[in-house]
Amino acid sequence: MSSCAYSVRLKSRIAAIVLVGLLALLQAGSALATQVATTTYYFTGTCTRDCTGNGTGTLVVANYTLGQPLTSNNLVSFTYTSGFLGTVTITGGSPAVLSGTLPAVLPGFSTQTVIVSNTNQAGPSFLGFNAYAGGTWCIGYNSYCNADSGTGGTWSTTGSTPTPTATTPVGTPALGTPALISLALMFGLAGFIVLKRAVKPAAR
Repeated sequence: MSSCAYSVRLKSRIAAIVLVGLLALLQAGSALATQVATTTYYFTGTCTRDCTGNGTGTLVVANYTLGQPLTSNNLVSFTYTSGFLGTVTITGGSPAVLSGTLPAVLPGFSTQTVIVSNTNQAGPSFLGFNAYAGGTWCIGYNSYCNADSGTGGTWSTTGSTPTPTATTPVGTPALGTPALISLALMFGLAGFIVLKRAVKPAAR
């Protein structure tokens, strides 16, 4: 094999290694970029109608800072449990609604009425939960507040239902493009060294 042909073949192999490495890194970076940080907040209120004891809730939100307004984009899920209704869950995504403000310091009442519902239209499939600034709260089917209600509705970062968990980071920040390119070049250089040592040109 001539030195020119060998050089072309070697460069082709190196280019293929760099391309595969870059594509793999870009795919990994894209997957990491779609992951978000979620936080779990717990609600407990004293039942005064329909349910007895306490009504409890677990609110899981994404990319939320305490004291700031909640939006539907923050909602991952809300699960409510009582002896009267059992356990019901509202899952994030259209047309589910989340609004209001959790207190900047926990435990505490809602700063502004927290509303969680599976749709913004009352009707046979409607399920909605309200936690008011004064601590009163309610949940209802078909329309707001026609089932459990109570007082002392408090948000906290610890709870007993359905599963106690602390703030959980999901994934890590995605790598930026410069970092991905640098890693790809390093990958290519390593491949070049390996090939150079493993493949020797044929004697002329």
